This record gives sequence, C-alpha cells and structure tokens, in this order.
Amino acid sequence: MYLTDTHLLDLPDDIVLTILKKLDKMFALYSLIDIGIERLDLLAQDITFTDTLNFLSTETDNICSLNDSIIDRFCSDILPRIQCTVQYLIFESIITERILLAINCPNLTKLKIFNANQDIALHYFTNESHFRHIFKQKITDLTVINHHTNAHISTVDYTKNVYVHIFNFFTNLKHLSIVKSSSENDLPNLKCFSLRIGSLNDGYDTLIVPLLRRMRNREELTLDLRIDDQTRFVDGTQVHNKILIHMAQLHKFIFYIKTTIQKNNSIPRLSNDDIQRTFNNIGYEQVGCIVDNRGI
Repeated sequence: MYLTDTHLLDLPDDIVLTILKKLDKMFALYSLIDIGIERLDLLAQDITFTDTLNFLSTETDNICSLNDSIIDRFCSDILPRIQCTVQYLIFESIITERILLAINCPNLTKLKIFNANQDIALHYFTNESHFRHIFKQKITDLTVINHHTNAHISTVDYTKNVYVHIFNFFTNLKHLSIVKSSSENDLPNLKCFSLRIGSLNDGYDTLIVPLLRRMRNREELTLDLRIDDQTRFVDGTQVHNKILIHMAQLHKFIFYIKTTIQKNNSIPRLSNDDIQRTFNNIGYEQVGCIVDNRGI
C-alpha cells in the first residue's frame, strides 16, 4: 500500500473552494487574506465569502462585536481588498465609524445595526454625517435593533425623532425593520418553548440562536422555521453545536426547519442521506430530510 501526502494547495481551485465554504465566512477571510499565499488570497476574495460580512461574535450568548484585534485587521487589511463585492454589513452601532470609514463599497445596499438607540440614529443619520452619501444614496434595506437605556422615551417622541427621521433621510430606502431588543438575561424558569416563523432571512444566527440559548433549563422545544436566502443548510451539526449543546435538560425536541439556499450559490449539492447523516451522528434517528436541488 502506498500512502500519498496531499496538501490543500495540491487540489484544484473548485475543490479548495468547496472546502473553504464549509468555514465561517469571517474566519475564512481573516485566515486566508494577506497571509502570503496568493492563491488562497484570491480564492478567499470570491463573492461567496465577501457579499455579506457579519461583525458580531457567535461564540457567546450575548450580542457583541468580534474581538478588537480582528476588527482592526479587517479594517486595515481585508476590507479595502474586498470592498467592491460587499453588499451587506452587520455590526454593532459602537463600531459604525470603524467599519464605514475603512471602505467605499459601491455595491453596498443593506445594513443591519445592533444595539442602536435614539442618540445613535440622530448622530449618524444626518446631513452632517461622514456617511450621509452611503445612507442616502446606497442603502435600500435597513434593519435597526434598538437598545434603549432610557425607559422614559415615549412612543410618540421616538416615532417623531427616529422613524420619521429615517424615512426622510434614507431617500432610496425600500425595506425598513426596527426591532426593540429584549433583555439578554437567562430565562431559567422557562421549561417549554415553541417558536414558529414563516419567513426568516438573516436573523437565525443573530436573533434566534441567542434567544434559544437564554433558555438553559428548557425541557421541551418545538421549532417551525423557514429560513430563506442562506449560503448553507441548517443541518444536524449546526443545530447541535449552536442550540442543543446548551440544553442539558432537554428531553423533547420537535422541529421542522426549511432552508432555502441563495440562487446560483455554488455550495456542494447534498442528498437526503447527507443531511440525514448529520442528525444521525448526534443521536437523532427519527428525522425525515428532503433536499430539492432544482433551484440551486
């Protein structure tokens, strides 16, 4: 028997891309761009990795930004290299200037800003803002997740100061979503929980997963989720690592999760058995999986 030692760089580009697409986008960009290997550098700049950039950490239950050193490297080395392909940015309001001053994205159309408040909105969404050309001319889809420390702001004042202000300032806006953030404390007394969402675009990792992790003593969980416009399937491995591993008391889990992959996304085509296997590997034998590759 002869053993061969095959390295990543020995493989064709399409196979390397298939492997890289299994990584988190931000991790792939941080690990491969500007490390002195030109081929990996170019592959990492594929639009698959660069169209949507999420600067929120998924390693903790709370919503917070990536480590400062990671953000610094993105701003100084990575963002200027990929700015022409960036279409969607997700970040905390506290790092707005660091991100938007680092790039000039001609194709940027979507923003999701976490932990915003009235003062943040009135500071950045004005004609005096350094970013007025981005907000007024480019952004067509805006999501703001509010976090207010002043509980005395009236609904009328907030509508007048923020909602109306945004509508007047974002002249090309087509979609606006303003979400009031809830408490991020654990919910130790919640034993049973059921969640049904008919259409969810990009809130699975940033909203749904952190919410579920707050219910550590949950014994019964029912999920009915339709998750659209994704770059990868929500399979058994993801469900286990992001949700189930945090629920030591869970003994009943009923779920229906439908993932719709972005059109023309070049992810590997998976079969029913491929998805089924990811659930079998974590001990869930009685799971039905259907994969329809016709629209991919």
